[in-house]
Amino acid sequence: MIYVLQVLLVIVAFVALVVLLLNINIKIFLHYDDEKQLQCLVKYLFLKKVLIPQSEKSKRKKAKRRIKKGRSPDEVISLSELYDESDGLMGFLKSLAEIVKSIWSLLKAILNNATLKKLDFKMNVASDDAADTAVTYGYANAVVYPIVAAIVENVMSFDDYNVEIKPDFSDDAVPSAEFDLNFNIKLLHLLKALLDNMVATEAILKYTK
Repeated sequence: MIYVLQVLLVIVAFVALVVLLLNINIKIFLHYDDEKQLQCLVKYLFLKKVLIPQSEKSKRKKAKRRIKKGRSPDEVISLSELYDESDGLMGFLKSLAEIVKSIWSLLKAILNNATLKKLDFKMNVASDDAADTAVTYGYANAVVYPIVAAIVENVMSFDDYNVEIKPDFSDDAVPSAEFDLNFNIKLLHLLKALLDNMVATEAILKYTK
């Protein structure tokens, strides 16, 4: 009888620990700029993992695994390579719109249970031609503001967000884009969102392999 009670206590303690861990927040940090490209950092308790960019060691290991499976070692590209740099800001904006569209179901499921800690988007629109600058500026507003509005509308709660899109018609103007997106979500809610949206999850995993 004592042995049975001990086993039950162990089971109860284990279940309680699992429930506790599932209800602890994961902190996700996304950053993009023209120099460092896309970065993604995840923190959970005392653990920290950089998902993007991958380390060279990680890239080599995963390339070997792909070769063993008969696949090309360069078959998977990183998210930062999803647009042609020759397309400049317009290419970046088109890629941003396509990425958000393709994973929106997953993103929405995550946002519904997340606390947005920071959303900061800055873009300086510039080109050699004033007409091109005006067109890109209009397109940037048409893409970025609806995305930000959708994020803020669907997120469980938010602390701060800021969006700045500026056209620059000066002769020495340099186009640039930068954003930071930081949010917290309980592990349980994140896992549920990932499992409920397997298609989008697999698409994301493909680019982080």
